[in-house]
Amino acid sequence: MADIHMGDRTTQSLVSALSGLSTRQRVINNNIANINTPGFKASEVSFAGELSNAMDNGKSLKLEATDPGHLGETGDSDVSPQISTQRGTTQRLDGNNVDLEKEMVMLSETVLQYQTVSKLVSRRLAMTRTVIYDGKR
Repeated sequence: MADIHMGDRTTQSLVSALSGLSTRQRVINNNIANINTPGFKASEVSFAGELSNAMDNGKSLKLEATDPGHLGETGDSDVSPQISTQRGTTQRLDGNNVDLEKEMVMLSETVLQYQTVSKLVSRRLAMTRTVIYDGKR
């Protein structure tokens, strides 16, 4: 029987990717919401490099429980999205550096990535259910 469970490295990686993508979407939405705020500096989220390094080095990934009903964490890694202020970008006269076109492209990419990873998580859970139900026969 296959060794698939909620704490496996692949599932942890997928859940960490969803968390990072969700954070990225919130930051992009905040940037867009502040497009007319004088002096506002856009932020960006990076996590893909950390996630990739953790997977390559065999680290387990820390799952964040955001609700008391969530399962406990299974790893010890500190892979998490890093939010930073964008520097060196073109600024308008009012000091705001939000580029709407860039933000919209990033938002579209993030939504597509989130949908793809969500489907992968769903398929992994379906495989887990199959293994559990087949094991009970």
